[in-house]
Amino acid sequence: MNPSEITQVIIERNGKDKWVLKKTGDKWLFSDGEHFEASPERVRALLLRLWTMRARSIQEERGEDLSKYGLNRPRVKIQVYGAGQSQELWIGNSAKKQEGLYAKVVHKPLIVTITSWILSDIPTTPEGFRK
Repeated sequence: MNPSEITQVIIERNGKDKWVLKKTGDKWLFSDGEHFEASPERVRALLLRLWTMRARSIQEERGEDLSKYGLNRPRVKIQVYGAGQSQELWIGNSAKKQEGLYAKVVHKPLIVTITSWILSDIPTTPEGFRK
């Protein structure tokens, strides 16, 4: 999904923290627990990273045992919404013999590895999104 079409982002960390970012006009608002204007540069960096990210390798074409990859309880879930569409990415454990992380796009059977730098664009606290 093109980053310019995205109007809402939901980030869930370790099944505990769930953050909601909504686009209102040209502003991004953080609206879960705390309410504040989010840094448009920070949100844009995350969306561009998601848009340009590619799988480094395919681990399984029909990933049925998600627990092998830490995807039964993902460390991060990212949902994006916009233009009548939605997509969800799950990020699991660190990949064993390669640099990177195991990942899965929901509603697709593949288990892949992605570069771990995606996590650098996801702040560890809501304050990391503050404008």
